[in-house]
Amino acid sequence: MNLFIATINLAVYLLREFLSYSSDQIKVDNGNLVISPTLKLKANALCQEIPLIWRKDRALNELVEKKKIPPEMYDDLHMTFEGALNQLKDNAKELTEEIDRQIDRCNKQILRHRVQQRFHLCDRWVLP
Repeated sequence: MNLFIATINLAVYLLREFLSYSSDQIKVDNGNLVISPTLKLKANALCQEIPLIWRKDRALNELVEKKKIPPEMYDDLHMTFEGALNQLKDNAKELTEEIDRQIDRCNKQILRHRVQQRFHLCDRWVLP
C-alpha cells in the first residue's frame, strides 16, 4: 500500500479531543499507520544536529591548520559553531527534562490504574 504523505496534517478525534500530527510524525509500516511522539522527533533531530556541528568544527580546525582560511575567519566561524552547539546542548537538557516529566506522569498514571484495579477487585469480594 503506497501512501504519499507530503504536507498533510492528520487530525484524530480521540476522547472528545482533536489531535493534530505533522507529516514528519506519520509513517506507514506494513499497512499500519504509525505516529511518532514529538519528543522522539526532537531527540532524533538533536542526535543528528550535534554530530554535524562537531564535524563542521573539526573540518574548520583542519582548514585553519592547513592555512586555507585566515585565523580571524576561523575565530568567527568557531564561535558560531560553539554558540550553535551550546544552544543544542540547552535544547537537549530541556528535552531530557520534558522526557523525565512525561515518565513521571506515566508512572503516576500506572500507579493510579493499579490502585483502581485493587479497589475494583475488592468490590467483587463477597464475605460470608
